This record gives sequence, structure tokens and C-alpha cells, in this order.
Amino acid sequence: MLCDKDNETDYLVALVHCDGNGVGRVVCGSNKRSLVNNALAIMGKDIDDLQQEQASKVESKDKKQQTADNVKQFLTNSSHKKIAA
Repeated sequence: MLCDKDNETDYLVALVHCDGNGVGRVVCGSNKRSLVNNALAIMGKDIDDLQQEQASKVESKDKKQQTADNVKQFLTNSSHKKIAA
């Protein structure tokens, strides 16, 4: 591992080689500040994008469920009015 002794970070960036079976092996690692900062920025953006995508799916599902509930309630109320009329 390449280590910058003057760098006070708890993180390091690893270069991982993945074989055809999905097994990974760390080839090299470094705690160089610029590498760590760039990796954190990229991963942070990826995580944020994933969270926004999941929130959008939940919101869409919630809207669909609300619409279905509204239609069901409307139909229930409409049938009562027709019988009463």
C-alpha cells in the first residue's frame, strides 16, 4: 500500500482486480488526499443519485396508491348515492 504519512485520513482508495468469477483482489491502495477526496465525491454523488431514484419510485408508488384509493372511495360513495336515489 502506498501510504502518505503526513496525511491524516481514515480512508484509502484501493485498486481492485476482479476476475471472471467475481472474485476481487486488492492490487494497490493509497491514502493520498486527492485520490480519497475524488473517490468520496464520486461515491457520494452515486449514493445521492441512488437515494433520489429510490425516493422517486416510492413517491410514484404512493401517488398510484393514493389514486387507486381515491377511485375506490369515489366508486363506493357513488354506489351508495345511486341506491339512495
